[in-house]
Amino acid sequence: MFSFVARRMLTFLSLLALGFFGLMAYYAIFQDKMIFYPQSLAPEIRDKLAPAAFSFEVTDNETQKPITLHGWLHLGSVSRAQPLLIYYGGNGEEVSWNLWHWTQLSTSSFLLMNYRGFGDSEGEPGERALFEDALALFDHMVDEHRIPAEHIVLVGRSLGSGVAAYVASQRRVAGLVLVTPFDSLVAVGKRHLPFMPVDLLLKHRFDSVSRAPEIEAPVLAILAGQDQIVPPAHGQQLLRYWAGPKELVKLPGAGHNDITQYPEYWQAFNGFLAKLAKGEL
Repeated sequence: MFSFVARRMLTFLSLLALGFFGLMAYYAIFQDKMIFYPQSLAPEIRDKLAPAAFSFEVTDNETQKPITLHGWLHLGSVSRAQPLLIYYGGNGEEVSWNLWHWTQLSTSSFLLMNYRGFGDSEGEPGERALFEDALALFDHMVDEHRIPAEHIVLVGRSLGSGVAAYVASQRRVAGLVLVTPFDSLVAVGKRHLPFMPVDLLLKHRFDSVSRAPEIEAPVLAILAGQDQIVPPAHGQQLLRYWAGPKELVKLPGAGHNDITQYPEYWQAFNGFLAKLAKGEL
């Protein structure tokens, strides 16, 4: 009887282990598709926004082949009071969605580029690729368009907060606005998958919290109180380690995806830009 029960238990544990390791393999193999959700650009939107269309060619470091990124650029009279905003979107966002909302901002100069594989941009997204492309675009605006780095504000939403933090750790900027940011993708992954060895599996880590002590630029973090995807605690943890001046605005009723629908969001954004312009941060 004991040997029968032992065999059944051993079989159960073996199946459990097999299932667990199978799940680990699934997350390891398909994590790119779980992290990045490229969105296409509607033809009517492409035609409507054609006057502001902007393309930029980068070289893929792995294949050494050229890749063309697509987005939108509008340059007004850029200054400290009217900075250029460079936007990095979320993991399932086609960045043209923001163009109609940004009329509420106090500056009219912006660069919004779709990540590789998003919208009309070529290539495949990945952490390293996003970082390299973001730096190349930033340097292009400074070197080719003669825009001083101190007149550039980085705006990162969700996954894009990790891109913005990386750029700010490598380049001097006027400031950052981070929307529903996180400390690291590992920390967020552990919250959602506490039974998985996320540390071992995750290759796209977006470890902003390790870069925060190096960043002296002022930051505004806008958090959503009802965020179930990136709970506010992750943004708060990021700001604990931020070296530069920091402001935190939490919208209690907002969720991860509807935060821009709140007037307080735009008030906080414009208020931060005004403080940067006055040198109050």
